[in-house]
Amino acid sequence: ASFRRATPRPRGRARVGFDRRTATFSRMISATPSFDVLVEGTAEEINAHEAAIFLRSGVTVPADATTTPEDAAALSGQPTLIFTSQPYECATKSKSPLPSAPKAEDATTSDVPFFVDIKALVVDGPHKGRLVVLHTSRNLANGGTVGCDGRLLFCFQGAKLADSEMSHLGQIRDDPDDDHHVLTTKTTPTESGDTNDDDDDDALAYLPAGVFSVSPRDWSDWRREFEFAWGQADARFNSPNDVVVSRETGSIWFTDPAYAYLQGYAPEAMLGDWVWRFDPHKRNLAVVADGLSKPNGLAFSPDESVLYVTDTGYVTGRADTPYDRTQPRSVYAYDVLDGSRLANRRLLYVADRGVPDGIKVDAAGNLYTGCLDGVHVVAPDGCLLGKILVDGGAANLCFGRGPTFESRLYILSEDAVVAVDLFDGVLGAPVGVETENPPTAAERDAASGTKAQHPQLHKH
Repeated sequence: ASFRRATPRPRGRARVGFDRRTATFSRMISATPSFDVLVEGTAEEINAHEAAIFLRSGVTVPADATTTPEDAAALSGQPTLIFTSQPYECATKSKSPLPSAPKAEDATTSDVPFFVDIKALVVDGPHKGRLVVLHTSRNLANGGTVGCDGRLLFCFQGAKLADSEMSHLGQIRDDPDDDHHVLTTKTTPTESGDTNDDDDDDALAYLPAGVFSVSPRDWSDWRREFEFAWGQADARFNSPNDVVVSRETGSIWFTDPAYAYLQGYAPEAMLGDWVWRFDPHKRNLAVVADGLSKPNGLAFSPDESVLYVTDTGYVTGRADTPYDRTQPRSVYAYDVLDGSRLANRRLLYVADRGVPDGIKVDAAGNLYTGCLDGVHVVAPDGCLLGKILVDGGAANLCFGRGPTFESRLYILSEDAVVAVDLFDGVLGAPVGVETENPPTAAERDAASGTKAQHPQLHKH
Protein backbone atom coordinates (compact mmCIF):
# COMPACT_ATOMS: atom_id res chain seq x y z
CA ALA A 1 0.00 0.00 0.00
CA SER A 2 1.04 3.60 -0.45
CA PHE A 3 1.39 5.24 2.94
CA ARG A 4 2.93 8.68 2.46
CA ARG A 5 3.73 10.84 5.49
CA ALA A 6 1.49 13.84 6.08
CA THR A 7 4.29 16.43 6.10
CA PRO A 8 7.73 16.20 4.47
CA ARG A 9 10.86 16.19 6.59
CA PRO A 10 13.11 19.23 6.22
CA ARG A 11 16.28 18.59 4.23
CA GLY A 12 19.27 17.70 6.33
CA ARG A 13 20.66 14.68 8.14
CA ALA A 14 17.90 12.24 9.04
CA ARG A 15 17.34 12.02 12.77
CA VAL A 16 17.53 8.59 14.42
CA GLY A 17 16.82 7.90 18.08
CA PHE A 18 16.18 4.97 20.39
CA ASP A 19 13.36 4.35 22.84
CA ARG A 20 14.74 1.87 25.37
CA ARG A 21 11.77 0.03 26.86
CA THR A 22 13.69 -3.01 28.14
CA ALA A 23 17.18 -4.11 29.10
CA THR A 24 17.08 -6.53 26.17
CA PHE A 25 16.66 -3.68 23.72
CA SER A 26 19.39 -1.65 25.42
CA ARG A 27 21.80 -4.53 24.87
CA MET A 28 20.69 -4.83 21.24
CA ILE A 29 21.63 -1.26 20.42
CA SER A 30 24.48 -0.96 22.97
CA ALA A 31 25.32 2.00 25.19
CA THR A 32 26.62 3.90 22.18
CA PRO A 33 24.24 3.20 19.25
CA SER A 34 25.72 3.16 15.77
CA PHE A 35 23.81 4.13 12.63
CA ASP A 36 24.48 5.53 9.18
CA VAL A 37 22.30 7.63 6.88
CA LEU A 38 23.15 6.00 3.54
CA VAL A 39 21.20 8.40 1.35
CA GLU A 40 18.63 11.17 1.85
CA GLY A 41 16.83 13.88 -0.06
CA THR A 42 13.23 14.65 -0.87
CA ALA A 43 10.64 11.88 -1.01
CA GLU A 44 10.49 12.40 -4.78
CA GLU A 45 14.26 12.02 -5.14
CA ILE A 46 14.77 8.97 -2.92
CA ASN A 47 11.30 7.38 -2.79
CA ALA A 48 12.42 4.40 -0.69
CA HIS A 49 9.18 2.62 0.04
CA GLU A 50 8.84 -1.17 -0.19
CA ALA A 51 10.58 -4.50 -0.93
CA ALA A 52 13.91 -3.94 0.95
CA ILE A 53 16.05 -6.76 -0.47
CA PHE A 54 19.73 -7.01 0.51
CA LEU A 55 22.11 -8.61 -2.00
CA ARG A 56 25.63 -9.20 -0.81
CA SER A 57 26.95 -9.66 -4.37
CA GLY A 58 25.05 -6.76 -5.91
CA VAL A 59 23.29 -6.79 -9.27
CA THR A 60 24.33 -6.83 -12.91
CA VAL A 61 22.97 -4.15 -15.21
CA PRO A 62 24.04 -3.19 -18.73
CA ALA A 63 25.33 0.27 -19.50
CA ASP A 64 22.66 1.73 -21.79
CA ALA A 65 20.64 4.85 -22.40
CA THR A 66 19.32 4.82 -18.84
CA THR A 67 22.27 3.35 -16.89
CA THR A 68 25.72 4.90 -17.15
CA PRO A 69 28.90 2.78 -17.28
CA GLU A 70 29.79 4.24 -13.88
CA ASP A 71 26.47 3.04 -12.42
CA ALA A 72 26.87 -0.43 -13.91
CA ALA A 73 30.39 -0.73 -12.50
CA ALA A 74 29.33 0.57 -9.08
CA LEU A 75 26.59 -2.06 -8.70
CA SER A 76 28.62 -5.05 -9.86
CA GLY A 77 29.80 -7.20 -6.96
CA GLN A 78 28.99 -4.57 -4.33
CA PRO A 79 26.58 -5.05 -1.39
CA THR A 80 23.33 -3.53 -2.57
CA LEU A 81 19.90 -2.74 -1.19
CA ILE A 82 17.00 -3.16 -3.64
CA PHE A 83 13.69 -1.36 -3.04
CA THR A 84 10.59 -0.12 -4.82
CA SER A 85 9.18 3.38 -4.93
CA GLN A 86 5.75 4.79 -4.28
CA PRO A 87 3.60 5.05 -7.44
CA TYR A 88 4.15 8.42 -9.08
CA GLU A 89 2.50 10.29 -11.93
CA CYS A 90 4.44 10.96 -15.09
CA ALA A 91 3.00 12.24 -18.37
CA THR A 92 5.99 11.01 -20.38
CA LYS A 93 8.30 8.16 -19.48
CA SER A 94 10.97 6.98 -21.87
CA LYS A 95 11.12 3.45 -20.45
CA SER A 96 7.43 2.81 -20.92
CA PRO A 97 6.42 0.41 -23.72
CA LEU A 98 3.18 2.33 -24.00
CA PRO A 99 2.89 5.40 -26.21
CA SER A 100 3.51 8.62 -24.32
CA ALA A 101 0.55 10.25 -22.63
CA PRO A 102 -0.27 13.90 -23.31
CA LYS A 103 1.90 16.54 -21.75
CA ALA A 104 0.98 17.18 -18.15
CA GLU A 105 -0.51 20.60 -18.78
CA ASP A 106 -2.90 19.11 -21.37
CA ALA A 107 -3.78 15.94 -19.49
CA THR A 108 -6.57 15.13 -17.09
CA THR A 109 -5.94 13.05 -13.99
CA SER A 110 -7.13 9.91 -15.78
CA ASP A 111 -4.77 10.65 -18.68
CA VAL A 112 -1.59 10.72 -16.62
CA PRO A 113 -0.22 7.21 -15.99
CA PHE A 114 1.44 6.06 -12.77
CA PHE A 115 4.80 4.30 -12.60
CA VAL A 116 6.92 2.56 -9.99
CA ASP A 117 10.72 2.36 -9.96
CA ILE A 118 12.79 -0.54 -8.70
CA LYS A 119 16.01 0.96 -7.38
CA ALA A 120 19.41 -0.20 -6.15
CA LEU A 121 21.46 1.53 -3.45
CA VAL A 122 25.11 0.64 -2.92
CA VAL A 123 25.52 0.30 0.86
CA ASP A 124 29.28 -0.22 1.23
CA GLY A 125 32.58 0.23 -0.55
CA PRO A 126 33.89 3.09 -2.68
CA HIS A 127 30.51 3.75 -4.31
CA LYS A 128 28.49 3.72 -1.10
CA GLY A 129 25.38 5.89 -1.40
CA ARG A 130 25.06 5.62 -5.19
CA LEU A 131 21.39 5.23 -6.11
CA VAL A 132 20.43 3.72 -9.48
CA VAL A 133 17.04 3.03 -11.09
CA LEU A 134 17.10 -0.57 -12.31
CA HIS A 135 13.62 -0.88 -13.75
CA THR A 136 10.63 1.38 -14.32
CA SER A 137 7.26 -0.33 -14.53
CA ARG A 138 3.78 0.73 -15.57
CA ASN A 139 2.61 -2.32 -13.62
CA LEU A 140 2.97 -1.13 -10.02
CA ALA A 141 5.62 -3.10 -8.11
CA ASN A 142 5.48 -3.26 -4.32
CA GLY A 143 6.90 -5.85 -1.89
CA GLY A 144 9.74 -8.22 -2.72
CA THR A 145 12.14 -10.85 -1.45
CA VAL A 146 14.86 -13.29 -2.52
CA GLY A 147 13.60 -16.64 -3.74
CA CYS A 148 15.08 -20.01 -2.89
CA ASP A 149 16.82 -20.16 -6.28
CA GLY A 150 18.37 -16.69 -6.11
CA ARG A 151 15.84 -15.01 -8.37
CA LEU A 152 14.12 -11.96 -6.91
CA LEU A 153 10.38 -12.06 -6.32
CA PHE A 154 8.26 -8.90 -6.59
CA CYS A 155 4.58 -8.28 -5.97
CA PHE A 156 2.97 -6.34 -8.81
CA GLN A 157 -0.30 -4.63 -7.95
CA GLY A 158 -1.49 -4.28 -11.53
CA ALA A 159 -2.52 -0.99 -13.09
CA LYS A 160 -5.60 0.57 -14.62
CA LEU A 161 -4.47 2.09 -17.88
CA ALA A 162 -4.95 5.80 -18.49
CA ASP A 163 -7.51 7.01 -21.03
CA SER A 164 -4.77 8.04 -23.46
CA GLU A 165 -3.41 4.49 -23.50
CA MET A 166 -6.73 2.86 -24.44
CA SER A 167 -6.51 3.74 -28.14
CA HIS A 168 -3.14 1.97 -28.45
CA LEU A 169 -4.16 -1.47 -27.25
CA GLY A 170 -3.62 -3.05 -30.64
CA GLN A 171 -0.13 -1.57 -30.93
CA ILE A 172 1.27 -3.21 -27.83
CA ARG A 173 3.43 -6.19 -28.73
CA ASP A 174 6.14 -8.38 -27.23
CA ASP A 175 9.42 -6.51 -27.29
CA PRO A 176 12.50 -8.32 -25.95
CA ASP A 177 14.44 -5.07 -25.93
CA ASP A 178 11.88 -3.24 -23.82
CA ASP A 179 12.76 -2.38 -20.22
CA HIS A 180 9.33 -3.42 -18.96
CA HIS A 181 7.50 -6.69 -18.72
CA VAL A 182 6.36 -8.18 -22.01
CA LEU A 183 2.87 -6.90 -22.83
CA THR A 184 0.40 -8.55 -25.19
CA THR A 185 -3.25 -7.96 -26.01
CA LYS A 186 -5.57 -10.61 -24.58
CA THR A 187 -9.29 -10.73 -24.00
CA THR A 188 -11.08 -12.32 -21.07
CA PRO A 189 -13.92 -14.84 -21.36
CA THR A 190 -17.40 -13.97 -20.18
CA GLU A 191 -19.24 -16.15 -17.68
CA SER A 192 -20.78 -18.05 -20.58
CA GLY A 193 -17.31 -18.88 -21.89
CA ASP A 194 -17.49 -16.56 -24.89
CA THR A 195 -14.63 -14.18 -25.58
CA ASN A 196 -15.43 -10.50 -25.30
CA ASP A 197 -13.20 -8.95 -27.94
CA ASP A 198 -15.24 -5.95 -29.03
CA ASP A 199 -13.83 -2.44 -28.95
CA ASP A 200 -16.46 -0.94 -26.68
CA ASP A 201 -15.64 2.56 -25.51
CA ASP A 202 -16.40 1.49 -21.94
CA ALA A 203 -13.86 -1.35 -22.02
CA LEU A 204 -11.42 -1.25 -19.13
CA ALA A 205 -7.80 -1.99 -19.94
CA TYR A 206 -5.56 -3.08 -17.11
CA LEU A 207 -2.27 -4.78 -16.37
CA PRO A 208 -2.97 -7.84 -14.21
CA ALA A 209 -1.59 -8.17 -10.70
CA GLY A 210 0.60 -11.05 -9.62
CA VAL A 211 3.99 -12.19 -8.34
CA PHE A 212 6.89 -12.09 -10.79
CA SER A 213 10.52 -13.10 -10.57
CA VAL A 214 13.59 -11.61 -12.20
CA SER A 215 17.25 -12.53 -12.27
CA PRO A 216 19.50 -10.00 -10.52
CA ARG A 217 21.96 -10.76 -13.34
CA ASP A 218 19.51 -9.84 -16.12
CA TRP A 219 16.76 -7.28 -15.49
CA SER A 220 15.00 -8.18 -18.74
CA ASP A 221 14.56 -11.80 -17.62
CA TRP A 222 11.13 -11.55 -15.99
CA ARG A 223 8.87 -14.51 -15.28
CA ARG A 224 5.32 -14.60 -13.97
CA GLU A 225 5.18 -17.23 -11.27
CA PHE A 226 1.49 -18.04 -11.64
CA GLU A 227 -1.59 -16.92 -13.53
CA PHE A 228 -5.01 -15.97 -12.15
CA ALA A 229 -6.34 -17.20 -8.82
CA TRP A 230 -7.33 -20.87 -9.21
CA GLY A 231 -6.45 -20.52 -12.90
CA GLN A 232 -9.70 -18.67 -13.58
CA ALA A 233 -9.54 -15.56 -15.77
CA ASP A 234 -12.44 -13.99 -13.86
CA ALA A 235 -10.51 -14.26 -10.58
CA ARG A 236 -7.64 -11.82 -10.99
CA PHE A 237 -5.70 -10.90 -7.88
CA ASN A 238 -6.43 -7.61 -6.10
CA SER A 239 -2.97 -6.09 -5.59
CA PRO A 240 -0.36 -8.41 -4.06
CA ASN A 241 1.43 -6.43 -1.38
CA ASP A 242 4.22 -8.45 0.20
CA VAL A 243 5.81 -11.84 -0.37
CA VAL A 244 7.98 -14.33 1.50
CA VAL A 245 9.31 -17.78 0.59
CA SER A 246 9.68 -20.91 2.67
CA ARG A 247 13.29 -22.03 2.63
CA GLU A 248 12.11 -25.49 3.59
CA THR A 249 9.53 -26.09 0.84
CA GLY A 250 10.18 -23.33 -1.71
CA SER A 251 6.53 -22.26 -1.49
CA ILE A 252 5.60 -18.61 -2.07
CA TRP A 253 3.35 -16.87 0.47
CA PHE A 254 1.86 -13.45 -0.25
CA THR A 255 -0.78 -10.99 0.94
CA ASP A 256 -3.41 -9.61 -1.44
CA PRO A 257 -5.32 -6.61 -0.03
CA ALA A 258 -7.44 -4.43 -2.31
CA TYR A 259 -5.42 -1.26 -1.74
CA ALA A 260 -4.65 -0.62 -5.42
CA TYR A 261 -8.36 -0.44 -6.25
CA LEU A 262 -9.16 1.75 -3.25
CA GLN A 263 -6.35 4.13 -4.20
CA GLY A 264 -7.53 4.32 -7.82
CA TYR A 265 -4.64 2.46 -9.44
CA ALA A 266 -6.36 -0.80 -10.38
CA PRO A 267 -9.79 -2.23 -11.32
CA GLU A 268 -12.41 -3.21 -8.76
CA ALA A 269 -11.43 -6.10 -6.50
CA MET A 270 -12.72 -9.55 -7.44
CA LEU A 271 -11.43 -11.49 -4.43
CA GLY A 272 -11.25 -11.13 -0.66
CA ASP A 273 -8.37 -9.55 1.24
CA TRP A 274 -6.58 -12.84 1.81
CA VAL A 275 -3.22 -14.48 2.37
CA TRP A 276 -2.20 -16.97 -0.33
CA ARG A 277 0.27 -19.81 -0.71
CA PHE A 278 1.68 -21.03 -4.04
CA ASP A 279 3.35 -24.42 -4.34
CA PRO A 280 5.72 -24.15 -7.36
CA HIS A 281 6.17 -27.93 -7.52
CA LYS A 282 2.46 -28.82 -7.69
CA ARG A 283 1.54 -25.50 -9.36
CA ASN A 284 -1.15 -25.14 -6.72
CA LEU A 285 -2.59 -21.87 -5.35
CA ALA A 286 -4.58 -21.81 -2.11
CA VAL A 287 -5.98 -19.27 0.34
CA VAL A 288 -4.37 -19.89 3.72
CA ALA A 289 -5.88 -17.03 5.77
CA ASP A 290 -9.00 -14.89 5.57
CA GLY A 291 -10.89 -12.72 8.03
CA LEU A 292 -8.28 -9.94 7.92
CA SER A 293 -9.08 -6.33 7.08
CA LYS A 294 -5.97 -5.46 5.02
CA PRO A 295 -3.24 -8.14 5.25
CA ASN A 296 0.06 -6.47 4.48
CA GLY A 297 3.56 -7.54 5.60
CA LEU A 298 4.47 -11.11 6.43
CA ALA A 299 7.46 -13.05 7.75
CA PHE A 300 8.28 -16.52 9.03
CA SER A 301 9.78 -17.28 12.41
CA PRO A 302 13.36 -18.61 12.10
CA ASP A 303 12.21 -22.25 12.17
CA GLU A 304 9.18 -21.50 9.94
CA SER A 305 6.79 -22.87 12.54
CA VAL A 306 5.00 -19.49 12.78
CA LEU A 307 3.90 -17.02 10.14
CA TYR A 308 3.48 -13.40 11.20
CA VAL A 309 1.06 -11.19 9.21
CA THR A 310 0.48 -7.49 9.70
CA ASP A 311 -3.03 -6.06 9.27
CA THR A 312 -3.13 -2.38 8.28
CA GLY A 313 -6.90 -1.92 8.01
CA TYR A 314 -6.50 1.30 10.03
CA VAL A 315 -5.27 2.81 6.72
CA THR A 316 -8.31 2.50 4.48
CA GLY A 317 -6.76 3.47 1.15
CA ARG A 318 -9.66 5.85 0.50
CA ALA A 319 -8.92 9.51 -0.16
CA ASP A 320 -12.09 10.76 1.53
CA THR A 321 -11.62 8.74 4.75
CA PRO A 322 -7.94 7.71 4.88
CA TYR A 323 -8.07 6.34 8.43
CA ASP A 324 -10.50 4.20 10.40
CA ARG A 325 -9.53 4.04 14.06
CA THR A 326 -11.76 1.01 14.62
CA GLN A 327 -9.78 -1.13 12.19
CA PRO A 328 -6.62 -3.16 12.91
CA ARG A 329 -3.09 -1.86 13.17
CA SER A 330 -1.92 -5.24 14.34
CA VAL A 331 0.48 -8.14 14.01
CA TYR A 332 -1.05 -11.63 14.08
CA ALA A 333 0.73 -14.95 14.54
CA TYR A 334 -0.34 -18.25 12.93
CA ASP A 335 1.00 -21.75 13.47
CA VAL A 336 2.25 -23.32 10.23
CA LEU A 337 1.00 -26.90 9.86
CA ASP A 338 2.72 -29.36 7.52
CA GLY A 339 4.41 -26.43 5.80
CA SER A 340 1.22 -25.64 3.94
CA ARG A 341 -1.63 -24.61 6.26
CA LEU A 342 -2.19 -21.97 8.94
CA ALA A 343 -3.98 -22.45 12.25
CA ASN A 344 -4.41 -20.91 15.71
CA ARG A 345 -4.43 -17.25 14.75
CA ARG A 346 -3.74 -14.97 17.72
CA LEU A 347 -3.16 -11.27 18.19
CA LEU A 348 0.49 -10.58 18.96
CA TYR A 349 0.92 -6.81 18.86
CA VAL A 350 -0.96 -3.56 18.22
CA ALA A 351 1.06 -0.53 17.10
CA ASP A 352 0.55 2.66 19.08
CA ARG A 353 1.82 4.87 16.24
CA GLY A 354 0.54 4.35 12.71
CA VAL A 355 0.38 0.81 11.35
CA PRO A 356 2.88 -2.07 11.24
CA ASP A 357 3.78 -2.20 7.56
CA GLY A 358 6.82 -4.27 6.60
CA ILE A 359 8.01 -6.93 9.04
CA LYS A 360 11.24 -8.93 9.50
CA VAL A 361 12.53 -11.38 12.12
CA ASP A 362 15.94 -11.91 13.70
CA ALA A 363 17.54 -15.28 14.43
CA ALA A 364 16.26 -15.18 18.02
CA GLY A 365 12.67 -14.74 16.82
CA ASN A 366 12.23 -11.05 17.64
CA LEU A 367 10.08 -9.05 15.22
CA TYR A 368 10.95 -5.72 13.61
CA THR A 369 8.09 -3.82 12.01
CA GLY A 370 8.01 -0.42 10.31
CA CYS A 371 5.57 2.07 11.85
CA LEU A 372 4.81 5.79 11.82
CA ASP A 373 7.56 6.66 14.31
CA GLY A 374 10.16 4.13 13.17
CA VAL A 375 10.84 0.45 13.80
CA HIS A 376 9.06 -1.32 16.66
CA VAL A 377 11.06 -4.25 18.03
CA VAL A 378 8.75 -6.90 19.49
CA ALA A 379 9.56 -10.13 21.33
CA PRO A 380 7.95 -13.43 20.18
CA ASP A 381 5.48 -13.13 23.09
CA GLY A 382 4.31 -9.69 21.89
CA CYS A 383 6.23 -7.56 24.40
CA LEU A 384 7.46 -4.26 22.94
CA LEU A 385 11.22 -4.32 23.59
CA GLY A 386 11.91 -0.86 22.25
CA LYS A 387 11.80 1.40 19.21
CA ILE A 388 14.32 2.60 16.66
CA LEU A 389 12.93 6.09 16.12
CA VAL A 390 13.31 7.41 12.59
CA ASP A 391 12.12 10.92 11.83
CA GLY A 392 9.37 10.40 9.28
CA GLY A 393 8.76 6.75 10.12
CA ALA A 394 9.66 3.45 8.47
CA ALA A 395 7.78 1.76 5.64
CA ASN A 396 9.91 -1.35 5.20
CA LEU A 397 13.17 -2.86 6.33
CA CYS A 398 15.51 -5.83 6.07
CA PHE A 399 18.67 -7.32 7.54
CA GLY A 400 21.91 -7.59 5.62
CA ARG A 401 23.64 -10.86 4.73
CA GLY A 402 27.07 -12.26 5.54
CA PRO A 403 29.47 -11.65 8.44
CA THR A 404 29.84 -7.92 7.77
CA PHE A 405 26.16 -7.08 7.30
CA GLU A 406 23.93 -9.68 9.02
CA SER A 407 23.72 -7.60 12.21
CA ARG A 408 22.78 -4.45 10.34
CA LEU A 409 19.16 -3.37 9.88
CA TYR A 410 18.35 -1.35 6.75
CA ILE A 411 15.34 0.95 7.09
CA LEU A 412 13.38 2.59 4.26
CA SER A 413 11.95 5.97 5.24
CA GLU A 414 10.65 7.33 1.92
CA ASP A 415 13.15 10.22 1.70
CA ALA A 416 16.08 8.45 3.40
CA VAL A 417 17.65 5.03 3.87
CA VAL A 418 19.18 4.37 7.27
CA ALA A 419 21.40 1.48 8.45
CA VAL A 420 21.42 0.66 12.18
CA ASP A 421 23.99 -1.67 13.75
CA LEU A 422 22.67 -4.21 16.26
CA PHE A 423 24.74 -5.87 18.97
CA ASP A 424 24.50 -8.59 21.64
CA GLY A 425 24.62 -11.32 19.01
CA VAL A 426 21.61 -10.08 17.03
CA LEU A 427 21.55 -11.60 13.53
CA GLY A 428 18.90 -11.43 10.83
CA ALA A 429 17.00 -14.65 10.22
CA PRO A 430 17.83 -16.17 6.80
CA VAL A 431 15.57 -15.03 3.95
CA GLY A 432 15.67 -16.87 0.65
CA VAL A 433 18.96 -18.01 -0.87
CA GLU A 434 21.30 -15.63 -2.69
CA THR A 435 23.16 -17.45 -5.48
CA GLU A 436 25.88 -16.37 -7.87
CA ASN A 437 24.10 -17.64 -10.99
CA PRO A 438 20.32 -17.79 -10.55
CA PRO A 439 18.41 -19.78 -13.19
CA THR A 440 16.99 -17.93 -16.14
CA ALA A 441 13.26 -17.83 -16.81
CA ALA A 442 13.74 -20.40 -19.59
CA GLU A 443 15.60 -22.72 -17.22
CA ARG A 444 12.86 -22.35 -14.65
CA ASP A 445 10.29 -23.18 -17.31
CA ALA A 446 12.18 -26.30 -18.33
CA ALA A 447 12.51 -27.44 -14.73
CA SER A 448 8.83 -26.90 -13.92
CA GLY A 449 7.47 -28.04 -17.28
CA THR A 450 5.61 -24.75 -17.78
CA LYS A 451 6.01 -21.87 -20.17
CA ALA A 452 6.96 -18.50 -18.76
CA GLN A 453 3.96 -16.27 -18.22
CA HIS A 454 4.49 -12.57 -18.70
CA PRO A 455 2.28 -9.69 -17.61
CA GLN A 456 -0.40 -9.22 -20.21
CA LEU A 457 -2.67 -6.40 -21.20
CA HIS A 458 -6.31 -7.34 -20.72
CA LYS A 459 -9.46 -5.74 -22.02
CA HIS A 460 -12.29 -6.26 -19.55
